[in-house]
Amino acid sequence: MIPDIKNKSITQLRKDVTNIFDSFIITAKLIGETNNVTLTYSGHSMINNKQVLLTLESNKKLSKLGKWSKVIISSTKELTNVKIYWKNFSK
Repeated sequence: MIPDIKNKSITQLRKDVTNIFDSFIITAKLIGETNNVTLTYSGHSMINNKQVLLTLESNKKLSKLGKWSKVIISSTKELTNVKIYWKNFSK
């Protein structure tokens, strides 16, 4: 599923990632104390010489979620060899 990273330009890799994942609908639903927030994949990715990272984003502030106790990840197509990384960004 992941494009061959070796011997390709970053431009070509970005095109490959777009072609592979463009038809996917990937979401992560965070279940919180007071409400829920859904993060979605909307085409943003990060690529290095070893892996492709897809970014899931929300237009809601996650700080308003409070503590969350559960995450439900879903995809319209099977994902294999997947690792989940969590990164909190602040201003």
